[in-house]
Amino acid sequence: MKLIHTITIGCFVALLSSCSISGPYTYPKALVTKNSVGTKVGIAEKKAYFGIMFGDADLSITTAAKKGNITKVATVDQEIVSGFIVTKFRTKVTGE
Repeated sequence: MKLIHTITIGCFVALLSSCSISGPYTYPKALVTKNSVGTKVGIAEKKAYFGIMFGDADLSITTAAKKGNITKVATVDQEIVSGFIVTKFRTKVTGE
């Protein structure tokens, strides 16, 4: 009985765990241009449920820059956070 309980808990934990991938892997950030980092941040993100994206999936640098009112892009970060049901895709742009 204790073995079944341990296996059940182990499967439950494995089922609810998630993975995260973020890039770029340089510190502090990878500069895309020679522009200063600035204070503005623009984010374009989309969620996928069970691997299916609904609606517009525009995760481009241009879209993220427009959302942050950025005219001079300095850095770009892309991130994928994967869970059991929901996967979030995000493009983050900084600049002036």
